[in-house]
Amino acid sequence: MELEYKYAVPDDPTADAIVCDAQVWGTPEVIEMSTYYYDTPDHALREKYLTLRLREERVRGGKTRTMCCLKAPYGEESDPALKRHVELEREAPDIGTGVSALLTYPDAAPYAADLIAARKCGLIIIASLAYTRWEYRLTFGGAVCTLCVDRGTIGHEMLRELELELKDGAFEPVTKLAGMLAEKYRLTPEPRSKYARALLGG
Repeated sequence: MELEYKYAVPDDPTADAIVCDAQVWGTPEVIEMSTYYYDTPDHALREKYLTLRLREERVRGGKTRTMCCLKAPYGEESDPALKRHVELEREAPDIGTGVSALLTYPDAAPYAADLIAARKCGLIIIASLAYTRWEYRLTFGGAVCTLCVDRGTIGHEMLRELELELKDGAFEPVTKLAGMLAEKYRLTPEPRSKYARALLGG
């Protein structure tokens, strides 16, 4: 399961400040992301609230990897910045191979029939976007998490987001850090997913 806080960053100077200040936790991994969202022509996965994507991740000065990911909702949260999802991810060169790899997860069982039916119907790209990610891995209060600053465009809209995701340990320190960052940089919750925004062209 994925647990993360997501905030909109108000402007480029604020994004620059976060990237600079976060270096207290080390040098970030800078990744160029090219993301493609797939569904059937009749949006069968979207109707089930499932998000299927293939993302090429080109690490500056490092390797390139292509990851296939399925996301499914996991309840509602009272905090609009907090996101809780089922997230299944495998490295794969294309969407067909990726779906096959996702189906090997035991946790994929609730979604297997929908994925198999969608693959049989024919998966097409229904939205895409590109952005740059500055990713820091850090420990705060005993929790291991990633802090990501994403910058790019979605249609005619600028994309500036901060994501703080728990990787290991208790969630309470992440909640505390999220509150500190939101207050310091005057961040506002971003309730919309990148997928939802890409479907609307921003």
